[in-house]
Amino acid sequence: MSETIRPIRIEAPVAEVTLLEDRAHVVRRGSVSLPSGSARIEISDVAPVLSDKTLSLRIGDKGVTVVDAKVSRRAVVQGLDDEDETSDDDATALRREAEELSRELYRKRSDLMALNRHAKGLEEIAAHSFAELAGDVSWGSAIGNEWEARLQQLRERERDLRVRISVLAIDINDSEQRSHRLKARLAAVQNPSQKEWAGIQVDVHAEKAGDYEIQLDYVVPGACWRPYHTAELREGEGASLRFSTDACVWQNTGEDWREAALFFSTERLSLGAEPPQLTTDFLRLKPRADTLVVEKRDEAITTVGLGTTTAARAEELPGIDDGGLALKLSSAGAATVPSDGRPYRIALSNFTSEAKTELVAFPERSPSVYTRSTQSNQGSMPILAGPVDLIRENGFVGRTSVLFIAAGETFELGWGPEPELRLKRTEEKKAEKSRTLSAWVERAHHIQLRFSNLGASSRSIRVTERIPVSEVDRVQIELDAKATSGAARPDADGFVEWTLRLPPFGQKQLELHYNLRKHQDVVGV
Repeated sequence: MSETIRPIRIEAPVAEVTLLEDRAHVVRRGSVSLPSGSARIEISDVAPVLSDKTLSLRIGDKGVTVVDAKVSRRAVVQGLDDEDETSDDDATALRREAEELSRELYRKRSDLMALNRHAKGLEEIAAHSFAELAGDVSWGSAIGNEWEARLQQLRERERDLRVRISVLAIDINDSEQRSHRLKARLAAVQNPSQKEWAGIQVDVHAEKAGDYEIQLDYVVPGACWRPYHTAELREGEGASLRFSTDACVWQNTGEDWREAALFFSTERLSLGAEPPQLTTDFLRLKPRADTLVVEKRDEAITTVGLGTTTAARAEELPGIDDGGLALKLSSAGAATVPSDGRPYRIALSNFTSEAKTELVAFPERSPSVYTRSTQSNQGSMPILAGPVDLIRENGFVGRTSVLFIAAGETFELGWGPEPELRLKRTEEKKAEKSRTLSAWVERAHHIQLRFSNLGASSRSIRVTERIPVSEVDRVQIELDAKATSGAARPDADGFVEWTLRLPPFGQKQLELHYNLRKHQDVVGV
C-alpha cells in the first residue's frame, strides 16, 4: 500500500481490561467510516509497552480485510504547562532572574535574623524592667505614670516588631516559592524530559464504503492485581461480620484505563514445562552412630479453614493463591485506573455472616489476651489469600491476613489484644534425675500462667498451651495430670486447653506440669 495514503484517525477507547497476576489483556473498541478500497486507520495513544505479537484486530463482520497492522513508537518531549511555556532562548533570562531572586532572598533572610535579634533584645529589656518594677514595689516606692509610659512604649515597639517579622516571613515564603518555580522552569528548559508515544496503524481493504466496528486486543506488562479484604465486626447480641473483597490494581503501562470494565483472573500463562533430567542416585552403607541426635522444632499444624489466618507475612508481593481454581472475577461497574503506578481498590464482592466472638490466649506465643471471631464464607465465591483490614465499632483496629477459604467454609479472624486483661507466663525446668541401674534420664517441666482482670466485668478466656510431642521411641513426654490445673489432657498435637473465668478485678493462675524422659544415648534435648 502506498505511503501517501492519508490515515483515518479514530478514537478507540479502552473498553475492557482483564488483569492477570503480572500482566493485563486490553480490549479497545471504536467505529470507523471506511471508503471503498484501500485505507489506513490510525489509533493513537496506546500503551508503548504492548507486546506486538499479541496484537489482534477485528473490523466488522465481513467485507473488510486487514492487510497489515503495526505498532509505531517515538519519543515525545514533554512540554511545560501553558503558563510556564519557555523556549531554550529564554534560559539565560531565567538564570539571571533566578540569581537576582536568590540575592533578594539572602537580604530578606538577613533582615529577618536582625529583627528576631531585636525582638529578643526587647524581651530582655522587658524582663529587666519588670524585675526593676518588682524591686521598687518591694521597697515601697511609689509607682507613677513614668512606669506606665515605659511599659506602654515597650508594648508598642514589640507589637510593631512582631508585625514586621510576620510580614517579612510571608514575603520570604512567597519568594521561596517563586524561586522553586524558576528552578523547575530552568531545569525543564535545560533538560527536557521525554516520554514514549505509541500508535497502531492498520492497513485494510473494504469491499464497499460504510461504517464498521473495530476491536483491538493486546497484552501489556506493567500491570497486576491482588485481592484485598475488609472485615467489619458488629458485636453484641447476635454478632455479625461483614466481609468485603476488593481488587487492588497497579498499572504503569503508559495508557489510562477510563471507565473500563475490569475483570480479574487467577489464570497463569505458561510456555510449558519439561521434565527434569534424571541423575544417578548412589546408595551407601553408613555405620550406626553410638548416640541419637534429636532437636526441637516448631511444626505448623495446617488445617482447612480454622486456624489458617496465621500465615507468615511475605517480604515481597506474593502471588495469588486461588486454591487451584481458575477464577475470573468482575468489578461491580466501570472503573478508572490511571497509569501512575499507584494502588487503586476496585470493589468485587461482599457478604454478611453470623459471628461467634471469644477471648483466647496463647501464652507461649504472646503475653496478651486476644479477641477472636469465627464465621463462615457466605459468598458464592471463595475468599482468595490476602491482607484483611479489621474494623470494629471504634474504627480501624489493625490488619491481618487470610489464606484461601472456599465458599461455605468456616474461618477465624483475630481482632487484637484486650487492654483490660493481663497475662504472665513463667517456665521452670528442674534438674535431670536418673534412677539406679536405669538407662533413662528424667526432667520435670513446670509452666505457670497468671491472669489479671482490670475491668469491672467478668471475662471468659479460652487458654491454649502445649507440651512437646515426641517422634522417636527413646524420647517420651508424659503430662502430670495431678499437678496440672483442671486435670487437662493434651490432644494428639500436644495442645492443652482450659476455659478460664476471671471475676471483675480478679486474678487466677493455671499450672501445667509434664515430664520429659530420654534414653541416655540421646543428645540435643
